Amino acid sequence: MKRTGIILFFSLLAFLSVAQDGAGKQDSITLTEKLILQEQNQRIIDSLVKTQLEKKLKETSLKGDKSDLEEKLRLLEEKEIARQKEQQERIEQLKAIGESFPVQPFLDTLFYIHTGIGSFSAAERARVTTERIQQLYGDDFFSKDSLKLVAMESITNIVYKNNFIVASFTDLDALWYGISRNELVTGYFDTIISAIATEKKENSFKNQLIRIGWVTLVIAGLFLLIYVINIFFKWQEHYLFKHRRTIFKGISIRSFKIFNPAQQASLVIKFHNILRVVAIAVVLYLSLPVIFNVFPQTKPYTETLLSWIISPAKKIFQSFVAFLPDLITILVVFIFTRYLIKIVGYFAGQIEKGNLEVPGFHRDFAKPTYGIIRFLLYIFMLIIVFPYLPGSGSPAFQGVSVFLGVLISLGSSSSISNMIAGLIITYMRPFKIGDRVKIGDVTGDVTEKTLLVTKIRTIKNEEVTIPNSNVLAANAVNYSSNADMLGLILNTKVTMGYHVPWKKNEELLIKAALKTRSVEHIPVPFVFQLELGEFYATYQLNAYTKEPNEMDTIYSELHKNIQIMYNEAGIDLTCSHFAILKDGKGIPVVPGNIQPFPDKD
Repeated sequence: MKRTGIILFFSLLAFLSVAQDGAGKQDSITLTEKLILQEQNQRIIDSLVKTQLEKKLKETSLKGDKSDLEEKLRLLEEKEIARQKEQQERIEQLKAIGESFPVQPFLDTLFYIHTGIGSFSAAERARVTTERIQQLYGDDFFSKDSLKLVAMESITNIVYKNNFIVASFTDLDALWYGISRNELVTGYFDTIISAIATEKKENSFKNQLIRIGWVTLVIAGLFLLIYVINIFFKWQEHYLFKHRRTIFKGISIRSFKIFNPAQQASLVIKFHNILRVVAIAVVLYLSLPVIFNVFPQTKPYTETLLSWIISPAKKIFQSFVAFLPDLITILVVFIFTRYLIKIVGYFAGQIEKGNLEVPGFHRDFAKPTYGIIRFLLYIFMLIIVFPYLPGSGSPAFQGVSVFLGVLISLGSSSSISNMIAGLIITYMRPFKIGDRVKIGDVTGDVTEKTLLVTKIRTIKNEEVTIPNSNVLAANAVNYSSNADMLGLILNTKVTMGYHVPWKKNEELLIKAALKTRSVEHIPVPFVFQLELGEFYATYQLNAYTKEPNEMDTIYSELHKNIQIMYNEAGIDLTCSHFAILKDGKGIPVVPGNIQPFPDKD
C-alpha cells in the first residue's frame, strides 16, 4: 500500500506539472502532446485505482459493497474506452499538424522523431540522437553487447556501457505508430546496431582498399578513353587532310561565294578541334560522379556537379529570352494560359472523380466542358500573341491568314454541325461509355464519345462510327440507363393452342426464365397474354436483367430453355391451324386423340 501511495503521489505530481505546462503554452503541437501525456498519466492512476477496487471486490462479502464496487469498475472501464478514443483522435491531430525530424547519422535516415520529451523538442531529440549514434560509430572498441535497453515507468532508454544514453523513447513515440513502447524501442535498437555495423563494414580498411582500387581503375580507364578519343580525332583530321581536294569545294549560294575551299577546310578543322576538346571535357565531367560515388562521403557532390551545368544553361536561356522582349510577352501569355488551363483541368478532374460536387453539374459534363474552356482559352491566347508574331503586320501575312480562314470555314460546316450535336448530346446525357444502346438500326455498346462522332461496337465486334448529327436526329434507345436500379425487361413471344391451359404455359415460361443465366429472380418474371386468336393464344414472357450488355446471349439462352421446358412437358411448340372438335359433353378434344368419324350416339 505504501508503494502504491508513492506511485499515486508522483503520478499526481506529474499530472499537475504537465497540466500546468500545457496551460502556459499556446503552441498547438506542444499542447496536444501535453494532453496526450495527461491522458497517459491519468490512465496509470485509473489502472492503480482499478487494481485496488478489484482487490476489495475479492475480499468483501457484503452484497451492497460488491454492487458499489462493480459499479465503480464499470465506470472506470467506460472511462478507459472513452479515453482511448480521445487519445487516438489527438494522435491523428498531432500527425496532421506535427513535424517529423530524421535521425540520419550516416546519410540514410534510420528513423524519425515526431515528439518532444520534457524541455527537448523533437528537432533537438533527433539532433542529439544522431550525434550520439555517430559517437558510438567513432568508438573503435564498439560492441553491440554493450548496448542495452533500460525500461522505466514512463520511458525506455537505449544505454551504452551502463552510463551513456544514446536515445530515449516514451509511450507518446509508440502511440504515434499505434504499437507498444517495447515494440518500438526494440525495432529502433536493432536498427541502430545494424546501421553501425553496416557503416563500420563499409568503412573498413579492406573496403577502403577496394574503393581505392576502383578509383584507380576508373582513372586508368579515363586516361585510356581520352587516349582513344585523341587517336580517333587525329585519324579523322588526317583523313580530312588527305582528301581535302575532294571534300572541301567551298560553300556558295548561287553565284555568291561564302567560303573558298581553304577557308572551309580551316573552319572544319577548328570545329573539329573544338569538338575534340568538348568530348574530352564531357568524359572528364562524367567520370567525376563515378569517382565520387565510390566513397559515401563524396556522394553529395554529384548534385553539385550537375548544378554547375544546369545553372549556366538556365542563365544562358534567361539571357536569350531577355534579349527578345516580344518573345517574353508571348511566353508570359502562354505560361499564364497553360497554368490557367491546368487549374481548370484540376477542378474538372476533381469533379469527374466525384471529389468535388457542383449542384446541377453532372460528372459527365466535366471532361467536355474542360475541352470547350481549353479551346476558348487557346483561341484567346492566339488573339493576344498574334501582334507579337514576326511579320504579323505585313500584308502578305494578313492575306495568308484570311485565305486560310476562308478555307477552314468553307470546309468545316459539317464538322461544326457534328461538334454542336456532340455538345448537345453530352449535356443531354442520353448514354455514356459502356451503355448498350440502339441508334437507328445499329445496336451495340458505346465505346467512345467525341465532339464529332460516337463509336459503337456491335455483338459481331463491328465498330460503327456514327456522326453526332445523325445520333441527334435519330431515336436513341438506352438499354443500360435503368438496368442497375430497376432492371431491363427482356421479352419474347410464344404462341400456343388452346389445348394447353394458360396456367401451364405461364408456369413453363417462368421456369424457363428462372433457369436462364443473368435473369433476376426478384422481381419475378411475369407473362402477358397479348392476343387470343382463332386457333392459338399469344403469350409474352417478361424477365428482368441487370446485364443489358449481355442481352443477346440472354435471349439465346432463354429461347433454348423455353424449348427445353416445353419438350420436357411433352408439349409441341408447333401450332397447327385446326378446328377444335368437342365431345358430347362440350369438352374440347384434340383431333389426334379421337376417331375421325365418331358414333352419332
